[in-house]
Amino acid sequence: MAIEECSELVNALCKYRRGRNTDEDVITEIADVMIMAEQMAFIFGQEEVQKEKERKQLRLLDRIRKIQKEKHDGKGKD
Repeated sequence: MAIEECSELVNALCKYRRGRNTDEDVITEIADVMIMAEQMAFIFGQEEVQKEKERKQLRLLDRIRKIQKEKHDGKGKD
């Protein structure tokens, strides 16, 4: 079921990129994937999934800050 929901989101995004889907179509598939992800977190361990999500969010924040600093320092100019 999870693979099917993810496949439907990928398909909706591909169609959206080609102008054959609306925002609402993509939003519907995102919601389905999010619901499925919550179910999988319940199965595999909500605390562990939350910890990993937070770790990845912090890593992303560090990357964003590094890019912003490089732009501010003039290193990110073309």
